[in-house]
Amino acid sequence: MKVLLILGHDGFIRMFEPMVRSVAQRGHEVNIGLAGRRPALMSQAGSVEALVDATPGVTWDRAPKGKERELAELQVAVSAARDYLRFLLPPFQDADALRRRAREHAPALLTRTMALPGLRARPVVRALDALLRRIEPLLPESERVTRYIDDHAPDVVLVSPLVGFGSTQPLVLRSARRLGIPSALLVHSWDNLTNKGLIHEAPDRVVVWNDAQRDEAVKLHKIPSEAVRVTGAQGFDHWFDARPSTTREELTRRVGLPADRPYLLYTCSSQFIAPDEVDFVREWLARVRAEERLAEVGVLIRPHPQHAAPWEGVDLGDPRVAVWPAPGGEMPAGAQARAGYYDSIHHSQAVVGINTSALIEAAIQRRPVLTVLTERYRGSQQGTLHFRYLADGDGGGLLRVARDFPEHLEQLVAALEADGAEEQRARRFLEAFVRPHGLQEPATGRLVACVEELAEVRPAAPRAARWHSLAQRALVPAARMARRWELRARGADG
Repeated sequence: MKVLLILGHDGFIRMFEPMVRSVAQRGHEVNIGLAGRRPALMSQAGSVEALVDATPGVTWDRAPKGKERELAELQVAVSAARDYLRFLLPPFQDADALRRRAREHAPALLTRTMALPGLRARPVVRALDALLRRIEPLLPESERVTRYIDDHAPDVVLVSPLVGFGSTQPLVLRSARRLGIPSALLVHSWDNLTNKGLIHEAPDRVVVWNDAQRDEAVKLHKIPSEAVRVTGAQGFDHWFDARPSTTREELTRRVGLPADRPYLLYTCSSQFIAPDEVDFVREWLARVRAEERLAEVGVLIRPHPQHAAPWEGVDLGDPRVAVWPAPGGEMPAGAQARAGYYDSIHHSQAVVGINTSALIEAAIQRRPVLTVLTERYRGSQQGTLHFRYLADGDGGGLLRVARDFPEHLEQLVAALEADGAEEQRARRFLEAFVRPHGLQEPATGRLVACVEELAEVRPAAPRAARWHSLAQRALVPAARMARRWELRARGADG
């Protein structure tokens, strides 16, 4: 079997590297097509070149983005427009932060029009989305993308993340269908189906982590339930088998914390979730220190690897607090970095964060996981659907959620005297969200079986009506006009 895995950039390999290795070890060929490069986000191998060198049967090349025609550009604009419109409708009424982000990617003409009085009414938004949805099938596939896929002659085409705002990956699925090659979306992250764009071109399979994501695919993206496969979160498999590489004393000495007292681990979030987190952490620390029972506890702050710059040069003025790794943070990629990350969680007494996947990794180690709701982060906590899986999932959710700081401080004190109840809470969450087929069942094997099963699928041939070609010709001048309007609108917006 020949597998063509097309990714937005090489940072996405981090989640699928175990699958790639396993597929290759089973005697299949895998070519990774990368539309961009962000090697700092790579995982175990460190670079796609290193992964290829270490894994026979795996190759990589550059995947075309498919913007060589005016109509392809219109495809991206229409997709970005619909991505924005979704955040004007339920269940995203409170998703102000998501709406602002989608607006940045949407055509300026659309966003300026939707700002007019009355145009955000639900019937108007639904009618406009329906019109754009009818236009999407009229737009042709990319000739470059079709040629690229045909040259590789794969048995299956896999894409991720697909749901980026204005993504060109729907063109990949359209070309694959035209060539009669089965395709699948591999959902990359826990938030992709709720806080990114829509699935604009349905693949033959959508591979998700859990039943919550299955519901998202069906209800939010209109994917037939029979096309969805639940495999678990393969990117977390290695954390279930990891073990500490240091003692607690060795780690605290390394990071600069007192070795004679327990410590809390504060895991920072991405820039989108918490753009001013340094200021928030200062406030949080002040409140922690004001609580007599927490005055001497150690605190280890771990910057988010993609949002570490604000922490450079920060002095919190407390010898019982350490910011590590510093400066610049560190992606848990490679054996040493992964071990340091694992150990920082393992030796902590509890883990605190705003909204980050590090809280899931803390659950795997059965650490108490806590957060406090604040008005400052309302949009990136209560305003995001994926946060609710941590807060409100089966069995009461993973997180200990405090409505204010006094409640949060009481929960922190209780976490320092953990009695085993948190372990049951974490287990329920992991069984529902990370390994729904059982905690002893790695997700990677399920994903590989799903890819092999996909090769047996025979996609339905696309049926274009005769009038489609006429409609496409009519869209060419419309695309040119839309481009001129867009340039004019963005110029007016400065």
